[in-house]
Amino acid sequence: MKFLLTIFFITIINFPAKCQLNKKTWLAGGTGSFYSNNNTYVYPTANGSGKEINIDISANIGYFIIDKLAVGLAPTYFFYKAKFSGGRNPKITNLQ
Repeated sequence: MKFLLTIFFITIINFPAKCQLNKKTWLAGGTGSFYSNNNTYVYPTANGSGKEINIDISANIGYFIIDKLAVGLAPTYFFYKAKFSGGRNPKITNLQ
């Protein structure tokens, strides 16, 4: 099975791709990601919880003004929000 996967990945890596780089051609693409995390922590002196959200979106657009030379824009949107709450553990009064 490992041998077949190795052959498959080598075939994909060596697969030729054709691109059009002529003038009057548009390019479009982009990437995006989303991350969310909820956690709870317990320490001898404090308890708490937290929540994080991360959104990242990037787009690419371009236009070939002459053969093999494109100009374009790459706008990016990034959002991050974190909220943590917690306090002292009421069960522990003296830490000596």
